[in-house]
Amino acid sequence: MVLIMGSSATIPSLTIDGVGELTILRYFETLNWKSFEETVALFDRDGELHPLFESPIIGHRAIASYFHSDANRGMKLNPCRGLVQHLGDSHTQIEVTGRVYTVFFSVNVVWQFLLNPDRKILRAKYSNE
Repeated sequence: MVLIMGSSATIPSLTIDGVGELTILRYFETLNWKSFEETVALFDRDGELHPLFESPIIGHRAIASYFHSDANRGMKLNPCRGLVQHLGDSHTQIEVTGRVYTVFFSVNVVWQFLLNPDRKILRAKYSNE
């Protein structure tokens, strides 16, 4: 992570081919650094997380609980490339492909994000590639 001189803002050091959206870059960085409260802050208050192989998780409190328990088991996200689509209603849809590594297995994953006009995550959905 890079600190901008004279500012408390940070610029993600992660890059994803085709994706420059800071919310998405921060999502992957904060999860990989286990900065779960920062990750949750990227979501809309009523945002949804749809993890791979699990039921949807809705709202800040539930998402934070999930990250602190299930996502805290040595998971490493490796996003590779993505596609950004600006929707007519000022929302943005982003699809990122990559791989998730755990201590037990690794799997190809597609992350699908829907951002509201305020750049908050309305929905983050994981699926197998």
